[in-house]
Amino acid sequence: MQPGSHSFTIQLPKSMHAVHPVFHVSMLEPSTPNLFLTHAAPPLAPIIIDGESKFEITYIVNSKINRHQACKLLYKVIWLGYEDTEDKSSWLPTTELEHAPELISDFYAAYPHKLGPLPSL
Repeated sequence: MQPGSHSFTIQLPKSMHAVHPVFHVSMLEPSTPNLFLTHAAPPLAPIIIDGESKFEITYIVNSKINRHQACKLLYKVIWLGYEDTEDKSSWLPTTELEHAPELISDFYAAYPHKLGPLPSL
């Protein structure tokens, strides 16, 4: 909408309701897309250990019991380098975290009431 020959009315977000939406053309400039926000850095390459691809876990964010798996206790992990991708997290059985006891300790220090391993009888 153009109220005058040298001014334009623009749509502003609701958070800017106190700002008058009519601007002189000298105050406006064309919008340019920010290419840095649309191009994420590629995920980190896996670490090769004994010929197998391994990925580094940043931290554990949750735990749950899955009665349909042999190892019922699962941990939701965040993968290093994948934080801004669809593959940023996975549920892993406890057996796949035996190499990372410090991550499990850190998780229970931060979330002491989350599901955990049963105490030995």
